[in-house]
Amino acid sequence: MSPADMHGPRNELEGGTRARITEMADIPRLAPAELDRLQIVHPLMPDTAVLESFQGLLGKLLERADRKNFVVGVTSITPGGGASFVSLNLAATVALDHHRTALLVEAGPGNPTIQQLLMLPPDYGLTEYLQDPAIDIEGIIYSSRIPRLRVIPYGKAFAETRLLNSAGMQHLLQAARSRYSDRYVIVDVPPSTQPDTARALSRWCDFMVLVVPYGEVSISQVRDAADAIGRDKLAGVVINRDPAP
Repeated sequence: MSPADMHGPRNELEGGTRARITEMADIPRLAPAELDRLQIVHPLMPDTAVLESFQGLLGKLLERADRKNFVVGVTSITPGGGASFVSLNLAATVALDHHRTALLVEAGPGNPTIQQLLMLPPDYGLTEYLQDPAIDIEGIIYSSRIPRLRVIPYGKAFAETRLLNSAGMQHLLQAARSRYSDRYVIVDVPPSTQPDTARALSRWCDFMVLVVPYGEVSISQVRDAADAIGRDKLAGVVINRDPAP
């Protein structure tokens, strides 16, 4: 492969200003040229094969979930192997359907595209939520510049594996999905070279997608990554021909 609504977080009334809420409500949408630059799928993109690939992936996941909403984790075998690219575009593909919304959860640092989706620096993210029980879930869910796609950014702090494996993480993902029946949660999971982290997060996902960078890994590495995830959770393997962060 190659390259939502309009409301801000509910608890901004507690910690932010009304002006910031207005900014979040009026967040500008990305134009097709900007989406092309960021390698994000959209209906007007010139390379329709890429969009069709992601629509096919979504269709298979929906079939596995019996057409119900789900939590899916996306991980790669290597750092920079394309998990962030695939998770973001899978979320964008979900959001193309006016009857569905997508929530992209950034479970590891290092994806610069997230900031360009948000426009405004986030006050809190996943790591702050896991470390501070006083932070409400809605306080870390941000509108993005793509309609019907919202984001939980990683945050400013570092999350140890034990936090990603905690009841707080489980509650977050379960609540994020169950609160709205049309919401699909996509988790950008760190690479399987961090097996403890990948395994911890896979526990809280309905299933996982493994991204394999084309021509860069061996069959044994793919098998090891599948074992780290848990083959009962593995929903599919995506061959990424153009690895992205």
